[in-house]
Amino acid sequence: VSICLGENVTLTATGSGPFNWSTGETTASITVNPTSTTIYSITSTNGSCSLTDDVTVTVNTPPSVNAGSDQTICEGESVTLTATGNGDFLWSTGETTDSIIVDPTATTTYTVTASNSCSTAATDEVIVNVTPEVTLDAGSDVSICLGENVTLTATGSGPFNWSTGETTASITVNPTSTTIYSITSTN
Repeated sequence: VSICLGENVTLTATGSGPFNWSTGETTASITVNPTSTTIYSITSTNGSCSLTDDVTVTVNTPPSVNAGSDQTICEGESVTLTATGNGDFLWSTGETTDSIIVDPTATTTYTVTASNSCSTAATDEVIVNVTPEVTLDAGSDVSICLGENVTLTATGSGPFNWSTGETTASITVNPTSTTIYSITSTN
């Protein structure tokens, strides 16, 4: 028989008796609570004749699972999620392997459940945060005459960081020679 750690099980012998268990008990049925897999023997003796039989009680550790730390990815990327623990794993995606590869398009919570012959299952979840794709356009190249100002306006998801150090979407510049202005957006 198989039990979960902490559970009791009743072992019942059948036959002509008398019964003598390896535990020292002499009844047909005994209740045991082993902490590890144990072989119990029972012997029945009638005169010079005796017969011995064994029963193995397998002790299973309750299932446990850890889905790992929450993850953050950029939109369009994938990430490997790995469960650790014991038992048979089942992800909310339907997959039954320790590790799965996911590529969500929005922030998603993934759940993994571990089970074995024990009556209770263990569950954990991991959140994959999806950062939206960065969009950015500094605008078209422009020509000005010496001494003139020009306003450059960026479009996109921001935040904006111009090579001039300014952080607004629009900046006004007055270059004295042909100049390239760069803008960066990080999400």
